[in-house]
Amino acid sequence: MSSVPSVATSTHAELARRLSPSVRFNEPMARHTSLRVGGPADMFFVARTTDQLIHAIEQAAELTVPWTVIGSASNLVVADDGIEGFVVKVVASDVREHAPTAGSETLVEADAGCILARLARQTALQGLAGLEWAVNVPGTVGAAVVNNSGAFGSCTAEHIVDVSVYLPFQGMRRLSATDIGHDYRTSRLKRRELNAVVLSATYRLVPGDREQLRGRIGELQRLRRSTQPSGFSVGSVFANPIGDAAGRLIEACGLKGFRIGDAEVARLHANFILNRGSARARDVTELMRHVQVAVWQHARRWLAPEVQLVGRWHRDEIDALLLPPGDLT
Repeated sequence: MSSVPSVATSTHAELARRLSPSVRFNEPMARHTSLRVGGPADMFFVARTTDQLIHAIEQAAELTVPWTVIGSASNLVVADDGIEGFVVKVVASDVREHAPTAGSETLVEADAGCILARLARQTALQGLAGLEWAVNVPGTVGAAVVNNSGAFGSCTAEHIVDVSVYLPFQGMRRLSATDIGHDYRTSRLKRRELNAVVLSATYRLVPGDREQLRGRIGELQRLRRSTQPSGFSVGSVFANPIGDAAGRLIEACGLKGFRIGDAEVARLHANFILNRGSARARDVTELMRHVQVAVWQHARRWLAPEVQLVGRWHRDEIDALLLPPGDLT
């Protein structure tokens, strides 16, 4: 455990004592986000098992320390001033296969820290179909549940049987997809209507031809390489508006390659923002706002963020990305 900085409260010190020796103070969050931006977390802990995850949140809640749970942080923009309180990074990644049901379906339960793309490849190569669409989704199982992640015409909600969650002071509970309240790229968890931590998700898969599944995975991976940029990025930045595509709308405004600081609209796919070296989180949000205003003025469509702003953001910075101001022309 790193030494307790002078700014830490006695409550922080007590939480660190209960979870030692693995707690770190002032951990740079840029190390843990796909965009490589973000200031320090006051406290940081890596949960390698579900039991460690539950214990960490339980202790933080008991001591009233604000807590935030992250996975691979591929859709987060962490504030330059960092995150208040306690950040738990989930890497628990066990996978459990249950016996086929009467209808020949197989249930696969994966811990929240499993990388969804890896799970998709693993199950397909075992001859289980249903998750091939996720082979290029960069986030974890837990994040996919929270965000209802999707690609290539499918999404998490369509394949979930149930989700195991932990609610502080209430314990573990299994929730159905209906209970989670999935909608397009959101859920009750993302909307903060349900104060719970995802522990695992159970998927419904069906038998498939291994060679066909292998071929489909290869096809989707080739498509990803040809249409989505590499490098430090966050994407998709904006949700697709009904009947259109955010990337198309941004490209129509001539914004591919547009930069603010080291934050750049990707040239290969306009709904990605890249960190070209030393971008700050505020560069990213200013670029997002610039894109939103340009698309609104050009096409009268407001692009809602799909990424989440986390940490010490001012309320007006968050609000500015949610709706077009009334006087915007």
